Amino acid sequence: MNKCEVSIIVPIYNVEQYLVKCIESLLNQNFNKAYEIILVDDGSTDKSGDIADKYDRENELIKTIHKENGGLSSARNYGMQFATGLFVTFVDSDDYVSESYLKDMFKVKDKLDADIVLTKICLMTEEESIKNHKEVIKTELVDGKEAFWEVYFQKKVSWSACAKLMKKEILDKHPFPLGYYEDSASMYLFLSETDKIALTDLRNNYHYIRRGGSITASKLSTKHMRIFEVCDEISKHIDTCCPEWSGLTALIYQNAVLQLLTRIDMNKEEYNSIFDKAVTISRNNLLEILKEKRIGWSTKYYAVVLCTNPAVFRLQRTFMLKLNLIKGNWV
Repeated sequence: MNKCEVSIIVPIYNVEQYLVKCIESLLNQNFNKAYEIILVDDGSTDKSGDIADKYDRENELIKTIHKENGGLSSARNYGMQFATGLFVTFVDSDDYVSESYLKDMFKVKDKLDADIVLTKICLMTEEESIKNHKEVIKTELVDGKEAFWEVYFQKKVSWSACAKLMKKEILDKHPFPLGYYEDSASMYLFLSETDKIALTDLRNNYHYIRRGGSITASKLSTKHMRIFEVCDEISKHIDTCCPEWSGLTALIYQNAVLQLLTRIDMNKEEYNSIFDKAVTISRNNLLEILKEKRIGWSTKYYAVVLCTNPAVFRLQRTFMLKLNLIKGNWV
């Protein structure tokens, strides 16, 4: 393929029932610049690879490549080797986008002369949208430090690699690490490479599907404990690049514990053990978190709850579910 404006990289593994919808949404873009779609079959054992090959034969925009199974990070990194775009966006193969996804992302990029565009996403189960309590955010250009704050502390925008538009040269500097939670382990590195980062709210353009069998909808295993290694890495980054925020590092570990407790299936003993990983650091840093005016009320609420004990957390979660303040596996 000739050099183009943007490469869309789609890692694929055993998603035959979702793949057509995903690919069709990418082909139907009302985008007037050159783009390419790179389908990376990561050793699928169902018909996903065949579906991708068929689209490759029938569409000049699409290039399908096959590799042995190595996981999401491996597939993304492999796809990057074939990307010719000045910018890259990642789309999960069981997600889909609106027809104006690329057009709207580039509109923000061009207006603000941004190297990275971060947008909110529409969270969904396979049946319906998930109620989103987060406020609408304004479109603005921020530096790398402020972007880190909004992503990792405020959580206004997800650290998922999806629904992002990023310069390829930035991604080339930091290949995705192998193992679980590769997005949170990578995004802060991408953000540290530039001070031209656009925050925007195009949530209806990217439909992020939470389905059974995904990494964050499975039984607890030793692989899930990788999240605490990622927390340690991010903590070191904070101490080095913005030491004035060191007292807020507890929020990184608290979020990790919340992800595991609310999205991973585990027994009571495992549940208590995971909860205990947040108690000490939460108690030691609670006052500083509560005093920080830029931290939202929901984050402060969970900081308090994680200073108590597992039984209290279970009780409040059951109560909030009954009141429909949260839904299913989402905080």
